[in-house]
Amino acid sequence: MLEQIQRKKRVTATEKPTIQTQHHSIKLRIKQTVDETLYKDIQEIFQYDDIQLYQIVRIGTTRFTTRDFAKAKKNDDSCVLYRFNKSSHIGFIEHIVRANQKIFFKIKKVTIKENLTCTYGNRKFQCRNISMGSYNNDENVFFIKPEDIIEKLVHYQEAANSFYFFRFPTLCESS
Repeated sequence: MLEQIQRKKRVTATEKPTIQTQHHSIKLRIKQTVDETLYKDIQEIFQYDDIQLYQIVRIGTTRFTTRDFAKAKKNDDSCVLYRFNKSSHIGFIEHIVRANQKIFFKIKKVTIKENLTCTYGNRKFQCRNISMGSYNNDENVFFIKPEDIIEKLVHYQEAANSFYFFRFPTLCESS
């Protein structure tokens, strides 16, 4: 029932590239121009000549953007909670890649340092929905499929590589 409700909101008619999957329609918007070296590296990884990079993608009714696209915008849709090796992780979308009619996200993984702990009197309560973390610019970059994304996250950047991540779980989705 929830899937049916979610499909009906924010339907837009567009001529943009659309890919149908078993559960969602994936719509790509705003092609991204990248330097030749990065383009060739991505081509080599996927072993396809026809690689296209995008800055925005809608999966069903949910919008995701790349980190570079969102930097100057009011809303940043690049932070995601995703599955990798059977566990959940937080990361930022670096690139949205279309290769051979399939979509992949290049993700920069975040290292979680700790969850928020609140103290009330002598008691401590751990809040697992608010985390603090950072990322290293040189490490933890890899590709995932759209079905590996669990949800978008709200985040606040405290310093250059220091972030707070917030999850607000509801019946339909989180943040």
